[in-house]
Amino acid sequence: MKPADFRKLILAGAALSIGLMSLSAHAGGEGGNIPFPADFRGWNHTKSIVEPDKENPFHGFRNIYVNDTGIEAMKNGTAYPDGSLIVMSFHEPVLTEGAYAQGKPIKYVLMLKDASATASDGWTYEAYAAGAMKPLVGDKVVEKCHDCHTARRENDFVFSTYVK
Repeated sequence: MKPADFRKLILAGAALSIGLMSLSAHAGGEGGNIPFPADFRGWNHTKSIVEPDKENPFHGFRNIYVNDTGIEAMKNGTAYPDGSLIVMSFHEPVLTEGAYAQGKPIKYVLMLKDASATASDGWTYEAYAAGAMKPLVGDKVVEKCHDCHTARRENDFVFSTYVK
């Protein structure tokens, strides 16, 4: 290998490293109850839902993803094993030519099965505002999230179901 080619290879590697660090920093989500998983879009996509009403707290074009640990439980409607992680990404719903599409990101909502979270029946929750990736739930897990999820006790506190 020529010295000039070797320098180009080194520079390309450095640029790739800087790019990956930048991506990780953007993924952010530090300081929340659940670290933000930057790779969730490569997980199992279980369904999409559109709520166009801006007054609805679930407003947005949302996609629901589950990691490999939880996919079988979601498919079968059974109890989730520890480590199951569900992510909902919310985007502005954009109506174009009579159909809704995803616009800019609004927020991300996460549910993690964690047996040590006894106050919330084995689940912990977090939400992140898009852009700044600021945690929104903090120590209000029961009040902001789990109180509503108790309505789905028979489905291990999960509202979402797998669309076949």
